[in-house]
Amino acid sequence: DAARRPAGIRPGGGGARRQTLGYLSTLRLADLLQMLCLNGWSGQIAAEWLATGRKGAVFLSAGVLIHALTDALEGEEACHAMLGWDRCEFRFIERHPPVVQTIHAPWQHVVLEAARRIEARLLVATLASRIASFCGVAETASKSCDAL
Repeated sequence: DAARRPAGIRPGGGGARRQTLGYLSTLRLADLLQMLCLNGWSGQIAAEWLATGRKGAVFLSAGVLIHALTDALEGEEACHAMLGWDRCEFRFIERHPPVVQTIHAPWQHVVLEAARRIEARLLVATLASRIASFCGVAETASKSCDAL
């Protein structure tokens, strides 16, 4: 029903499996997940990472994160990977087939751990870039000294 539908997403289907369609360009998957969990929703978020075409799904039951999967991962690892995707297309399907619960940690823990991992990857990339830049400067200086 429209009163319980999260802002910024539109209904995209009908029948027994109501779907909501949208794009995660300004809204991150973590924000959508938090909104649905806090409101006690049940269903499946099916997402496709537009940059790579990778696909995944997150399953909720009465606001509890119970399962996630991607092409190659399952459980918390899959959820952590998906939470690192930027521009995504998603479908929220209110009803989904039964799934085995592979996530037992609270959704807040899973989202925070994903954020920590994303920050760590960014830090490593920044440090690698600085080291490469420094090595390039050091190599140029070394060549200049050799020329003397």
